[in-house]
Amino acid sequence: MPWAKLVISLFGSTGSDNINLAGASLLTGGVAGLLVGNKVAKKYDYTKGDVQSISALTWITTGLGFTTMAETWDTNDADVLLLIPAASSVLGTLWGQKAVRGVNLTKRQGSTISYSSGGAALLGLGVAALFESESASVWVGIPSALALVTHQVLFSKYKRQNLSNGLQGRRDREHAFRFSMNVMPENYFINQRMPVRENPVRFNGPLSNPVVKLKLSF
Repeated sequence: MPWAKLVISLFGSTGSDNINLAGASLLTGGVAGLLVGNKVAKKYDYTKGDVQSISALTWITTGLGFTTMAETWDTNDADVLLLIPAASSVLGTLWGQKAVRGVNLTKRQGSTISYSSGGAALLGLGVAALFESESASVWVGIPSALALVTHQVLFSKYKRQNLSNGLQGRRDREHAFRFSMNVMPENYFINQRMPVRENPVRFNGPLSNPVVKLKLSF
């Protein structure tokens, strides 16, 4: 929210008031972000892992927005082009908030997604260096694209895993009590052959083998 508010406030503005305007925009945008974030959190209980995944996706989509504007930065109005990454960052946040609902990522899963995406971005910088290109879109686009692919691969993996565990746990809760019966008619004939004892009460070993075995677990 501070980033988006800053870009919108600076759109078309000129002169020495830009510094004061930028500070005020960051402040009001930060407050607006806290209010919006609090409202969103009340509607859905995001986990720590969910937040990390959303944050990573926000940075990635912001990079993709800068990639879109990089090639035409020198030939067009910079203020207009800054609206592209500002919009992509907001859209990336909304995308991430919608995607993680019901997944309940753990803190470790969210950290893995976030750090792996960052590592992929660094790898993308190395790939861009191999091309020795002077184009800004190459330096920003390749890291952003690799980070997005890594993010989505890991997120899809954890989503399938968590949803599978959730369904299994739900089935277990729905069938909390388990009853089983095992009929063993051969034990009847075995019991007939067992010797009759004068003192049938024993504390070591069974008196006879069960013909029907019932088991209740919960």
